[in-house]
Amino acid sequence: MEDKYKPLTESTYYVMTAFLYEKHGYAIKMFLEDKTHGRISLGPGTLYGIINKLNEKNYLTPIEDDENDKRNSYELTDEGKEVLKNEYERIKEIYTFGERFIGKKL
Repeated sequence: MEDKYKPLTESTYYVMTAFLYEKHGYAIKMFLEDKTHGRISLGPGTLYGIINKLNEKNYLTPIEDDENDKRNSYELTDEGKEVLKNEYERIKEIYTFGERFIGKKL
C-alpha cells in the first residue's frame, strides 16, 4: 500500500482540511478551534510537526502571502488534495457502515 493511501490521523485530517481555507499555522489553529467549537486545539509542537510532515511528503507547497509576509504560508498540492479526498471518502465509508450496521443495534 502506498503511503498516500494510509489513513491519516485525526489531527492531520483536520489540518489538511483547514489548508483549503487558511494558509499559515496560526490561522489553521484558530480555524480549527472555531469550526470544532474548541474540540480541536492543537499546540504549536503538534501543529508545526504536522505541517513539517505534510511538507516533507510534498502535500504542501510554500506560497507567497502578501498579507502575512513574516509567516510561512502554504497550500495543498494536487497530491495533497488527492490524499485528503481519499481520506474523506474512507471516512464516509466508515460512517455509512456504522449507520447501516451499528445504528440498528444500539
